[in-house]
Amino acid sequence: MGIAQELFGRLTPSTGEANSGSGVRTALIDGRGRGPARCHGLTTALSAAAAAGFIVWITITSGPVAALPWLVGFSVTELFRHVSRRLLARRATGEIVAMRRVVATLSAVLSGIAWGAASATFLIGAEGDLSMPVLSLLTVAMILAILGADDRLELAAGFLVPGLLIPCGVLWVSQNVIGQGVAATLLGTLALGLLLSWKIAQLGRERRQAVRERALLQAESAAATYRSTRDHELLDYVMDGANASIVILDPDLQLRVWNSRFARECQILGLRLYRGLPYERLIHSFNGGDDCKEDARDAVGRYVDRLRSHCDEKPIRDEYIHPDGRMFDFRGVRTEDGCWVLSFTDITEKRKAAAEAVIHLSSHDNLTGLPNRARLRRELARALVKAREEGQMLGVFVVNLNDFKSINDTLGHRVGDRLLVSMARTLSETVGPGAVVSRSAADEFIIVTPAPTIEELHRTGRRILDAVKTPRRIEDRTLRVAASAGMAVFPGDGEDPEALLRAADVALHRAQRIGRDTLVRYEDRMLVEAEARARLEHDILHSLDNDHFILHYQPQIDLATNQLAGVEALMRWHHPERGWVEPAKAVAAAELSKLIIPLSERLLEDACRQAVRWSSEGLRPFRVAFNLSPLHLQEGGVGKFVRKILKETGLPADRLELEITESAMASDSAKGLATLARLDKLGVNLAIDDFGTGYSSMSYLRRLPINSIKIDRSFIAELDVDKNAAAIVEAMISLAHTLGLKVTAEGIETRDQLNRLRKLGCDYGQGYLFARPMPADELSAWVRRGAWLNASPSRSSDGRHQRTGS
Repeated sequence: MGIAQELFGRLTPSTGEANSGSGVRTALIDGRGRGPARCHGLTTALSAAAAAGFIVWITITSGPVAALPWLVGFSVTELFRHVSRRLLARRATGEIVAMRRVVATLSAVLSGIAWGAASATFLIGAEGDLSMPVLSLLTVAMILAILGADDRLELAAGFLVPGLLIPCGVLWVSQNVIGQGVAATLLGTLALGLLLSWKIAQLGRERRQAVRERALLQAESAAATYRSTRDHELLDYVMDGANASIVILDPDLQLRVWNSRFARECQILGLRLYRGLPYERLIHSFNGGDDCKEDARDAVGRYVDRLRSHCDEKPIRDEYIHPDGRMFDFRGVRTEDGCWVLSFTDITEKRKAAAEAVIHLSSHDNLTGLPNRARLRRELARALVKAREEGQMLGVFVVNLNDFKSINDTLGHRVGDRLLVSMARTLSETVGPGAVVSRSAADEFIIVTPAPTIEELHRTGRRILDAVKTPRRIEDRTLRVAASAGMAVFPGDGEDPEALLRAADVALHRAQRIGRDTLVRYEDRMLVEAEARARLEHDILHSLDNDHFILHYQPQIDLATNQLAGVEALMRWHHPERGWVEPAKAVAAAELSKLIIPLSERLLEDACRQAVRWSSEGLRPFRVAFNLSPLHLQEGGVGKFVRKILKETGLPADRLELEITESAMASDSAKGLATLARLDKLGVNLAIDDFGTGYSSMSYLRRLPINSIKIDRSFIAELDVDKNAAAIVEAMISLAHTLGLKVTAEGIETRDQLNRLRKLGCDYGQGYLFARPMPADELSAWVRRGAWLNASPSRSSDGRHQRTGS
């Protein structure tokens, strides 16, 4: 219906409504058409003529005085009907349609009242011999007036009938004016008029219904024609606009419809298209006709046979190679009536672009677009050839972004990716067009650049580090990043790409150990050290798998009560070939290779289990301390692991103390602070180890959730001989107590040191004066003997420097 109504204006335009089509819409919506309109005009004219004759006759017979009042009322009624219809003869909007219905109803009511009053006015006052003519004229005029009420005929009759019945009843009762015959004639005429009015109204309603249905059928037919025409237009538009050659075949595989692209392809080849052309002949000509190769001719035959034999509803898809080398993506769909819709898309350029993209991806970094390590090796090999020919130096820089992992973890990978893209652009602009910039790892770049002198290469390296330090705006954040760089030079540090890359990488590791924003050039001894470190890392991994790492425990004494307060668990490594390895050396190698994390986790679990075992053996419970590596704070997973160990071993959290070196606080990373907060929430004690030797900032003492500090042994060793050292120790103890922290002094070796620390109010002491680090079973016997009660200097073959733990 929506489409039908939309098309009415095109199908049946009328005067004044040719563009809007409101005439047909009015016929359907308002129930009126041209037929009813003509009927209404005819009945109105006839009723007016009858009324005029009736009025003239009454005026002659009864005088103008009797006819004047009724004439005025009748004229007002007809004038209202005429004017209202003219005013409302506009476009059939919702408001106009409603107003028309109100006016039609009011007109019918007024007509009924007017002609009912006519009967009361003229019939009763007429003389007996004039009653019949009056009745006849009055009946005809009434019927025509009622018919003029159109679809409100019943309403008009409802007001008119009482007006007829009352005077007729009066005449019938009086018997003075007319007799029984006249009354019977009057009633019969009235009944006949009403019956005629009802029949005419019924015919009018049927006629209007027929008009509606005919208009609706015409509209639906026109809508269907419009849709069909529009569908064909859209189909032609789609086919001609498609990026493919499209052909529609009938069930006999003869050409029926094709689009303009296919026509152009055939026109280029000199092929003539027409409906009914066998598709096999067309494809044969498309592939070169009689000059095509035998394998191409066989392929055409197989292709056509495939179309004939295919009965499945699933579409056919294949790739087709034209004799001229072009590649087409072929697709075929069979319709329900057996026709075929075929499409050929030229994918030659697409395949070339895809192949080029694959080649580019295989040799470039997907994020930054820089050459990857494989492409860099090829570029470096070409640069070496050119440097030899021109007698130039060639520098290879390996640049690593410091703390990039922390940025990636705290701000998200999107910020990290944008930082890398920005850094790639910065490095490319810094070194210029003659250099090659490559991204070789997540946070690592390699730069190859020629230079006339070694000094120029050093200046280039410095420019690179300065460019990296430049603050950059990433997603409303200002990021400041530093880098470490290793440099290798040709000739001198290597003659081939692999040697130069290895040398630059070794120099980078040295720069990272030195600190941020550092450039180091490769030296031969670095390679020797790197190889030794690699062997050491291999031995650490092997020993980790074979339980060559053990724990020794050094007691910590409460200086106020002279009671055992706890022990510190210290790593010891006995290698089958190396023997006892110095702990500091082992820890440094393990941290560099990140093996310190699995190593520390295993030893921490052993320490917690041993503390529980001592309690089960009857020893008084005491605290066990363990050193955490700075890498634990960077990784952030230590909180979850500590919770797991405490749960599995059953050790109370307040009996475990985790020590963090002061230098580990220098980074002040949000992730490290969050890790310490999680550990503090577990109820674990936290201590700052080697206090006074690293990042001695008073601010972190206030912000960190720590319980105690450990004064480094270097201050304790000078306590008796250096007044400044004594003053510093006193200040440390006073500061810690002011902040509510406990203090442990490391490296106590003499009674004088012990006595001085007791006077200064130090809480705990640890050192060879009490005991050296010892295995767990020896510590059990030592505790039972109470050996620390008579503390005296004690030394061992381990040496004082073996206190370094994990």
